Amino acid sequence: MDVPNPLSFFEFDRIPGNFKDATRVLTTNTSVWPHTADSPTPGESDIDDHQKTLKQQAEDLRMKVGMLFSFPDDTDPSMM
Repeated sequence: MDVPNPLSFFEFDRIPGNFKDATRVLTTNTSVWPHTADSPTPGESDIDDHQKTLKQQAEDLRMKVGMLFSFPDDTDPSMM
């Protein structure tokens, strides 16, 4: 199932005057990009490979999230 990205092609009204460019290890915020990506399917992205990887990890992720809310019956969860 394909779900449209609501931010695709979103044009920002303006960039705040006090905005500072910032670069981190995996993220860059820059004042020179007034809009989101020009293409909903950029050529450099391997979406099929990303989907395959995410689906392989889904069962493990479900288990980990479920364990966040699992407590022993004889223990007060607020004390953990």
